[in-house]
Amino acid sequence: MSPRAYQEGYKGGAKDPLITLGTGPLDDPLFRAAVFEQLGEQRLEGAVTTDVAGRPEARALRLDKEATEAVKKAQLHRKVATTIFFESNGGQQRGEATLPEIRLAVSEPGIDLASVDQCLEALTEACYFLHGEKGRYRFEFKANLNKLLADRRASVPAPSIEEQVRTAIRDEFGKGNGIERVFFPDKTGDISDRPALMLAVMGPDRALAEPGTQSLIDNMSREHGQSSRVFKSAVVWSVAEDAGTLRDEARKFLAWSDILPYDQYMHRFPAYFQQRDM
Repeated sequence: MSPRAYQEGYKGGAKDPLITLGTGPLDDPLFRAAVFEQLGEQRLEGAVTTDVAGRPEARALRLDKEATEAVKKAQLHRKVATTIFFESNGGQQRGEATLPEIRLAVSEPGIDLASVDQCLEALTEACYFLHGEKGRYRFEFKANLNKLLADRRASVPAPSIEEQVRTAIRDEFGKGNGIERVFFPDKTGDISDRPALMLAVMGPDRALAEPGTQSLIDNMSREHGQSSRVFKSAVVWSVAEDAGTLRDEARKFLAWSDILPYDQYMHRFPAYFQQRDM
């Protein structure tokens, strides 16, 4: 590790006064392979390359690029993350890194300890496989699902959410026989006018809380095309009071589906699928 760290520091103009845990070249696949072989845990590969180094988009590398010049030059986020990795996976009895240990491992002349704390806070918020509790930190091969969910939820596009809500409504109201269903009518002619009971299911964009929904329902109940509706009492309406909850659950479902394989999601959240009879 030492020759590699020295050469990198020399070429990059960032000569570290000390070769420490934080300077371990985890971006080198040969070095990583040797480390994982010693640890006996190949599953850590994903945690390291996602959060520390090994890929250009690794969380610690990205945070260094966005940091102040002093932090960027010292590669402080990367050093902090690398230190935590070795402290929590190197065979130590506790299997974790404490704040004093991290500060000691990355401190050097010119480094403000407050910057170390800030880097640690940023890493805790950004990294998927970094787990922190009460000033103790560790890297695991299991991702922090709450962090993954929060990130995936934020990236789910609105059209996908709307489509998922409509699919769930069709699945739920499409069960059973004996009554005709009309999904998401927008015009008076969408609902036939005949002596047969019909269930009209309004779309998520036509919740009662939305402006114009009530007047649209009244209009479709009285009229059919250009004529007055004859069988007004044949239409039964189903309208969401507020579609916010539907959209939120659809967003959550799509986010989890992106994180977990379908069978794992079904096993983790059986109530959702029992309700949908899937």
